Amino acid sequence: MVLFEATGRYERNLQAGLASAGIAFARVNPLLARAFARATGRLAQTDAIDAGLLAAMARALNPAPQAPADPERQELADLHRRRA
Repeated sequence: MVLFEATGRYERNLQAGLASAGIAFARVNPLLARAFARATGRLAQTDAIDAGLLAAMARALNPAPQAPADPERQELADLHRRRA
């Protein structure tokens, strides 16, 4: 299981790669990750600390794996976002 934060389209390649490799993944809202960090008393923010925090969050919360995004639906969402 790989847990990662939503980064506004930047995580799409990661999702596609994990799905094609058959690795379960869950994407979480960055605000939830920060709330988890505050709850555990870890307020510093570096890449190493964030990675450890996401791993701890995955172990503690055991999120359900998400299904890979449907490419057609993703394209429609992109077009809608662009139009808006």
